Amino acid sequence: MASPLSTSSTSSTGVQASRSEQSQAAQIWREFKKRRLAVFAAILMIVEIMIAVFAPFIANDRPMAFRGVNRFEFQQLIQTVESLMAMANGESRQESGAAKKVYPVLEKAQSLLETASAEIDVSKSGGSESRRQFEGLIRRIQDMQKPLGSFPDQTSALPPELIQGIQAILMDVKTLKKSELPPLLSRWYFPALAQLNGIDFWFIAAAIFWPLWWFATRLSTFAYRQPRWVQLLVLSGVPTLAAGIWVEINPSRLDQTNYKQGVLTAYDFSRTAPVIFDVVVWPLVPFGIDEYDTTNQTKPPAFSLKEPQKLATPWDRPHWLGTNHNGVDLLTLLIWGARISLSVGLVAVLIYMSIGIVLGALAGYFRGWVDILISRLIEVVICFPTLFLVLTIVALLKPSLINIMIVIGLTGWTGVARLVRSEFLRLVNQEFVLAGKSIGFSSTRLIFRHILPNALAPVVVAATFGIAGAILLESSLSFLGLGVRVPTPSWGTILSEGRTRLLQAPWQMTYPGFAIFITVTCYNLIGEALRDAADPRLRGTR
Repeated sequence: MASPLSTSSTSSTGVQASRSEQSQAAQIWREFKKRRLAVFAAILMIVEIMIAVFAPFIANDRPMAFRGVNRFEFQQLIQTVESLMAMANGESRQESGAAKKVYPVLEKAQSLLETASAEIDVSKSGGSESRRQFEGLIRRIQDMQKPLGSFPDQTSALPPELIQGIQAILMDVKTLKKSELPPLLSRWYFPALAQLNGIDFWFIAAAIFWPLWWFATRLSTFAYRQPRWVQLLVLSGVPTLAAGIWVEINPSRLDQTNYKQGVLTAYDFSRTAPVIFDVVVWPLVPFGIDEYDTTNQTKPPAFSLKEPQKLATPWDRPHWLGTNHNGVDLLTLLIWGARISLSVGLVAVLIYMSIGIVLGALAGYFRGWVDILISRLIEVVICFPTLFLVLTIVALLKPSLINIMIVIGLTGWTGVARLVRSEFLRLVNQEFVLAGKSIGFSSTRLIFRHILPNALAPVVVAATFGIAGAILLESSLSFLGLGVRVPTPSWGTILSEGRTRLLQAPWQMTYPGFAIFITVTCYNLIGEALRDAADPRLRGTR
């Protein structure tokens, strides 16, 4: 029978062995979870990032979905066809190269007419006749495209009969535009989804796919056992593929429809409304970032009013955080501004982490003149105050979101480089590195596959603090007028617009300032918790 002392010693040794077998990331995560305030801050940041990613479906002046008729879009199609035919008419009169220029214009006009023809409801009165008119125009354009496509001399002028045919189609399109609109089919529309570009769709696809992949790794060992490069390829490739397919099937276009003027089918004046809704689903905050309301300029938050706010349309909702001097909903600006502020922080930190990791790794591994050269470069960059250096560069360049990201990334890498250099100086003489050298591993393999993974813990901690600093720096630049331009919102821009109305409308500075404070505080809490969790001397203290 084993003694209690030996049993205790054995169990203690087993615990230490199990802990040593865990990866460093697993140990840091285990210690991080013990800090409840940091966990709460991390959850809050995840929620904030999700709100920023899904902003088009949370705050938008376009419906998320509706079933009905978009008469305005149909009118825009006819006007576009008229413009194309007028362009074709002008190009057809040129002395040279007319056929080469007119053919693609007619092809585009035919495509739009086919789209418009498919929208006509032939089951209603006048629908069949209107469909025949559109089909007649389509056939005439097709008949003109045949001789143009096989025109013997693409550089010569068009014959008079083709020019007259284009003029006749143009006149018929003008007559069609002035006539009464035909009955249109009622179908489903998704305006908020249709306005997404490739970058928006990539982030939305990633926000949906990455949690699903995380759950898959917990439920199935197949995904978890795949090599790391395969997992990274899947995590980046699936959203990229989805975004590419989206851009291909949904070409970017400017939707000028004023959906707030839409009415339900039951209303008597629905026949003349630009949009008719059978069923409609609006976002939680049905306002746009460029939706100016002159009747609600500088309105205080709705919860502070004794009387309910006057709404401009039946689809509007109260302005819960008030409006700015242009009548734009402040909550909408904060939600969309989070996309700019958070993206600047994340991208800028990604840029300077990449630079700092590479330079710090080279300095710490090779030492000698490489270390001296990189260290002197770090000291030179550190000599310049970051804010003034960024202000100088941004003032010389055109203020834009991309320039701000690049400038912050190019000026903030020194701290990361020094951290990585110190870690490499500590690790380069350890046994696993010496064993790799004796086997014949290349310097690139030793640096990036063996030493760097063991030196990333302090870099991750620095990254969280760096994101907070980048958000503050972007807000400062926007506040000084050197950030993104209106109407693109950012928290710093909202602050800058509200500073002249601090006494009349204090909410214009209170809420964006609070958003910046909460975000920066949460990132700092996460950074401090990661720093403590990565320190072996502090593990198990909570």
